Amino acid sequence: MPTGTALLMRHCWRYEMLSRPTPETIIGTALNTLK
Repeated sequence: MPTGTALLMRHCWRYEMLSRPTPETIIGTALNTLK
């Protein structure tokens, strides 16, 4: 299912960012939260 895949990819992407945060990923997370 495309929706399930998208959710899984988003979860992995977020986990990856949390594992090693950088200015770019922090800004990306903030922008996604505001969306």
